Amino acid sequence: MSKKYFAFLLIFFITSFSLTAKEKNITCFIKKYNLPENLNILSVFGEDCVNCYYGFSHFLKEHAADFKKEDFIFLFQNSAENEIDNIFKFRLGFEKSGYKIIVDDEFYSCLNKNGVTTLSIIEKAKVTERFISKDIYKFKSFARSDTFSSVKEFIKLDTINLMGRFGTKKLAVTLLNESKIIVQNKYTNDVFLYDLNTKQIIKKLPISTFTESYDSLLTLLLLNDPENLDYNLKNYKKKEFYKSFPLCSVQEVYCFGNLVYLCLSVAQMDVDTNNHIVHRSQLAIVKLDSNLQIRTIYKIPERIPDSDKLLNFFDCIFISEETAVVSLSVFDPSGLRKKDSICALYSMATNEIKILNLSYESFMPLRGNNGYFNYYHFDVWNENNVIKGCLQSIE
Repeated sequence: MSKKYFAFLLIFFITSFSLTAKEKNITCFIKKYNLPENLNILSVFGEDCVNCYYGFSHFLKEHAADFKKEDFIFLFQNSAENEIDNIFKFRLGFEKSGYKIIVDDEFYSCLNKNGVTTLSIIEKAKVTERFISKDIYKFKSFARSDTFSSVKEFIKLDTINLMGRFGTKKLAVTLLNESKIIVQNKYTNDVFLYDLNTKQIIKKLPISTFTESYDSLLTLLLLNDPENLDYNLKNYKKKEFYKSFPLCSVQEVYCFGNLVYLCLSVAQMDVDTNNHIVHRSQLAIVKLDSNLQIRTIYKIPERIPDSDKLLNFFDCIFISEETAVVSLSVFDPSGLRKKDSICALYSMATNEIKILNLSYESFMPLRGNNGYFNYYHFDVWNENNVIKGCLQSIE
């Protein structure tokens, strides 16, 4: 990947993160639920008074000519989920059939700041107007979207008991395509290709596949440190600690296109200045095809050149087959973190890393109550060749 392309991605990524926190959150939920940028959302408070319910019911019926189901969403808190039918029938006076209904606490709190039922008009992923019952008289028009196809209430078509099939709920599940998922058992570290239609395991990739290749993995990852490589290859089988220690583990599993990526941690030993053995790990990304056949293993640099930042796999999100945005360590020796680097653009094709120098928003405390640095997960995506992203706040 060329440096010019990296610069292009970097500019757009930083531009995207300059949005306000509120806009970022709305953008995230629009992406999450595949919504248009122009829409109308009634965030319904499950414990609202009858007058407020009636006010909005009257308002919506009064604007029936302008009010289109395909442009409208009813948003509820999780606590109201079991009462939605009653709220529609006895409070709003609507038949809920045909409306899009979303139950999501975070989405709700992103839009509803008033503690009462609120109508939000959203255009180009921004709230342009917000009304509660007492000021609905100021309303002018609904947002329109030509791309918002007719939608219906989400219906649960099927349920698959993955715990019964894999023996634990400690599973990481990633969608490969419309009919197949990748399942990782967090206890055994085994990875499975699972068919949603037949409800059968197609293939299992045991962690032993990598453990049995431990010598060759270390050779790849420690190529620039021949002394340490030689020490590990000669001694790891003799050390009591390593006889039961997981030499390889899968940290995260991701899918992009029809490819599968395993974020792999490979154990190693270091000898410090006092001749003590220090246990560390090297990072690698394993690219597999849609049948879990290994295609390439990439060595991930441990440290950013000319920086005290370390790469980690808290987040690793692919934006192309050869490019990922990877999270960085939150530790800063200065303790200031006024301008923090939370992630970097990493090219597997060239092994280049470009730090994305981004600031946390003011409402994001840098340290928790325990005194440790907070880590904020992020999400990124490519939208019409523009890289966009958002941070996730800690409650």
